[in-house]
Amino acid sequence: MVRTLSAGKGKKSRRGGLWTNPVEKAGVISLAWRTDGAVTVELDCGSVTVEGEQVEALRLKAGEPVEGTPLARLLAGGLEWAVRQTALGLLGRREHTRLELTHKLRARYGKEAPVAPCLARLEAEGLLNEERFARMLIRERMERSLRGPLLVCQELISRGVGEEAARRLVADPAWDAGWDEAAAARLAQEARRLEARQQETRQQETRQQETRQQETRQQETRQPDAQQQEAPPRRRALLRDKLYRQGFLPGQIDNALQGDENREETEEP
Repeated sequence: MVRTLSAGKGKKSRRGGLWTNPVEKAGVISLAWRTDGAVTVELDCGSVTVEGEQVEALRLKAGEPVEGTPLARLLAGGLEWAVRQTALGLLGRREHTRLELTHKLRARYGKEAPVAPCLARLEAEGLLNEERFARMLIRERMERSLRGPLLVCQELISRGVGEEAARRLVADPAWDAGWDEAAAARLAQEARRLEARQQETRQQETRQQETRQQETRQQETRQPDAQQQEAPPRRRALLRDKLYRQGFLPGQIDNALQGDENREETEEP
């Protein structure tokens, strides 16, 4: 692993492989140009990777010493390069908000690391885009987590998207059909869970009746009565509450319940 040197005072740190022992002067052993345009500068006390333009600006040459301001600029450039490469790696895995990247980069490189200019450059290059992140998250939460727009909006805000932008994005008419489908899928999921709990309750009641030997053989085989089954109004109220807790809007909840009722009517003999 390439170690980055710092000209400041301090001790060796584990953050990002940084080497913070004081360095006032170093000798340049070699310069290795990389395919991405960066240059790995091998010094007599370690190595640092910076962008090629910086090496040219500092006029570094193998076999010559570097000290003072040029050395400080070289080491600062190495930290900038390391921060950028880490940010690019994170963005390569998934979209991020500026807030998320700030937390992750500072946790690795410290509060004094040049995070803000790095993120500003990524935004200018179009590599960091919070609207793209928001649309990715909306689609994932809608299709996989089956959450409603209210909960998704809250999550976007908590992850660094501006409140106004978050509200605008979840209210985009392009998502309307998706929210309705998510509400219907969540309703079907909750209905299955409700039916499973009711079935378990009926089985428990049957076992208790058998244990107390208070029921006749006819009672053991009878159909569940009205008290054992959830009345339709009660069932609808429970399902409505489940969808509300998942962040769906009233209109989306009504559409899902109506679709559920229509399905039950078509299934009746």
